[in-house]
Amino acid sequence: MADISIIISKVFLLNLCIFLHSARAKQLKAVPNYADMYGGRIVDLSGPCFATVKSAYCQFKNPHDGVVLANQKAVGDISRTNVRCMVPRLLVRDRVILSVSTDNKTTYPYSTNFTIVFPRRIPPSVKPVGEWLFHNATVLSLKWNYTLLTNDQNSLVDIRLIGFKESDGKAIYKHLIILGKDVPASIGEYEFEISNYQCSGQDCFEYEVGLVEVKLQDKFTPTKNKFLSTNRVPLGWFVRNVMKAKYGSDWPSDLCMKWHKSASRDMKWFDEILKCPCSLAQAIADFGRWHPDIGCNLQMAANRNNCKYHHAAVHCVRSVQPVNGAGNQCCYSAKGYLVFAADTYFGSTADRSHDWGAAPYGKPGHVPILSHWVDDIIPLFICCQWTDFKSCDYYVDLRGTTDCTEYNPPVPAFVFGLGHIATFRGRKIRIMAAGDYILLKAGTTEVQARFENNLTPPESKPTWTSDYTSLQVVRVIKNAFTLTSVAIENDGVSDRVELRLHKDDTDNIEVLLNGEIKLFKEKSLKWQDFKGVAVINTTLAGKNCNFTVLLTNNIGFQVATVAGTMQLDLMMPTDVIKVTSGLFGNIDGGKTLPNGESIVYDAYKPEEVYNFEKAWKVKSNNFFKDNKTFSTEPIFNPKAKSLFVRYCEFNRFNFYNACGFDYTRTGSTVIAKATEEAGYRQKSLVYNLKPIRSCGLLDVPRSKKSSYEYTIGTTTTVTECRSGSLSGNTTYTCVYTSSVTQAWSPDVTAKCELEMEMEIENSSYSSNTGMIVGTVVTVLVVGAIIII
Repeated sequence: MADISIIISKVFLLNLCIFLHSARAKQLKAVPNYADMYGGRIVDLSGPCFATVKSAYCQFKNPHDGVVLANQKAVGDISRTNVRCMVPRLLVRDRVILSVSTDNKTTYPYSTNFTIVFPRRIPPSVKPVGEWLFHNATVLSLKWNYTLLTNDQNSLVDIRLIGFKESDGKAIYKHLIILGKDVPASIGEYEFEISNYQCSGQDCFEYEVGLVEVKLQDKFTPTKNKFLSTNRVPLGWFVRNVMKAKYGSDWPSDLCMKWHKSASRDMKWFDEILKCPCSLAQAIADFGRWHPDIGCNLQMAANRNNCKYHHAAVHCVRSVQPVNGAGNQCCYSAKGYLVFAADTYFGSTADRSHDWGAAPYGKPGHVPILSHWVDDIIPLFICCQWTDFKSCDYYVDLRGTTDCTEYNPPVPAFVFGLGHIATFRGRKIRIMAAGDYILLKAGTTEVQARFENNLTPPESKPTWTSDYTSLQVVRVIKNAFTLTSVAIENDGVSDRVELRLHKDDTDNIEVLLNGEIKLFKEKSLKWQDFKGVAVINTTLAGKNCNFTVLLTNNIGFQVATVAGTMQLDLMMPTDVIKVTSGLFGNIDGGKTLPNGESIVYDAYKPEEVYNFEKAWKVKSNNFFKDNKTFSTEPIFNPKAKSLFVRYCEFNRFNFYNACGFDYTRTGSTVIAKATEEAGYRQKSLVYNLKPIRSCGLLDVPRSKKSSYEYTIGTTTTVTECRSGSLSGNTTYTCVYTSSVTQAWSPDVTAKCELEMEMEIENSSYSSNTGMIVGTVVTVLVVGAIIII
């Protein structure tokens, strides 16, 4: 009977609405609360009691500048408790404001936050079957699940081709052609011959990329979606006949040359983007600035489509932050070396438009994924894929690999176990009193941390006997504190984010944005972008125990739960931010007080260490939602001083003492082992982030080589040319030229000389991208992400 009551209560509540003159009466509840950027999703809005009207309007607006992105009529009938909105096809991602008007667009009193998800984070609802990526395809087909559109098996759909272009300062979608009319939705598939659907007119020269849409006809009632879409597809098959008529059978090569001539006029962006890490180990460890590429990464190694466009690599990373809309993609071989596009057409490539888009979205060069396809992927097709790679060197000329010789690794700092802190440059301290502390101040960025008594009950309570010769069990364990919450804010730039141990489940983490809990359980919402900060649930096991936080100034940190405690890894870039303070210290390893005064303390004198820690307690502008008062002060027992030194202050490369301290305070072998493993992982990360010497690319365009390992001491021979004849010296060794520089020896004279007429034809397209001075990195691969 109780179960029936619960069901009745839920049904009753679903039919309630709020009819009050209050802020709550205007707050909408959206189900679902997110949708794909390509649109079509039906969203049910409830909460307020809507006015009795025949129609309503749904508005999607940018929360930052107030620009209206779309304004359209609601779907179906309007009830007192529910309005249905269709998400339109958009040019933006991240948060938008979804509002409803019931007075014919005069006012929009009802609103909620809504998330537009980056397309590659949601599986496409229409699956293209066949050679959609090829310009010479003859037959193409589609498959879809009709129940995503309607429950009516007699319903009909139209198959429409939607083009995308960037022109005259605008990014534009356009319906190009109907590929299928009155198709039964329940069939779930459609096939068509290319020859019957060819473009005509100016559209053939303006639209190179598009989507295929399966749209439910208006006379039928949609359930979850009004229309379904493929991912983006190149339109070579659609424009083929017109291009042949204008340029001849080798039209992709002609378009490639035309693109090269136009794109080469503006290559300033190439010098501005973030330089590639020199090794796979660095690329993984530098998680604040680089993130695994969705299409090529080690976690997807078993997928047959993994690294489809980067055959020579096992893992690629993308720069997190765009620079004037541009981004970078760096790929690494199984040996851990950077794969250069000049050495293989399947290596690292720079992107004129970042794959993820760039704020403000919606304008040319900034539209998520679509701008990247217009500026970077379509040129790849016309120069490489559709020419059997004979014109691919022209693509590599302008989308080549950024040399790693200017790469500067970040500096790490860590928190782990029972309050153990490894500061910048490796000094170690331990938190000796509960409280809220400032871990880091860097410009306008501040990271605060809360340390409390360990939340995990001890398995036993061992401590040393009075003569310090053996362990015994006592009832009271003091001076043992663990990280329970961390909060970060870039003042005036970002939202405030707090990550805290779940009070009822210390294996999980709660995320708060400006004090409001945010959920990351949905697969499509594992990555969420907020103002000036991104939060990513990197947990592989479907929980909420591992998060990465990325700021737009390239500071990044990872937080994970391990054995009921929180661990934190922070990566501090040194390129722009030169001055830091807080418990993590100065980026050069020194220590300062909040007033800027330098301080030197004796690490073997707990009182001195605590005075430094106490100075960095949060005194105002506390970032944590729950304010707490801490009265705990450390107890310094002179007789136990040697014990404190032995178990709290450990040398740089020995973490057994931290492990021992945690065991004596908790009796937990699990916690002690986690502390020990954290120490070894930190040691590996520090090692991986050390520079090694590299001469960079052995720059002989259009050549093949015996080796692609360009580090000090390696010898590489130019074996042949992909095109042209080889001349000059062919063997080179990367050697020291000073204590900080290196170069290829002898000077590079090798060339792949083309025939005279080819030389003259291509002279205006040549480029010089050689760099020889390098910095250093390691090739040992140890993951930075905390594995649970």
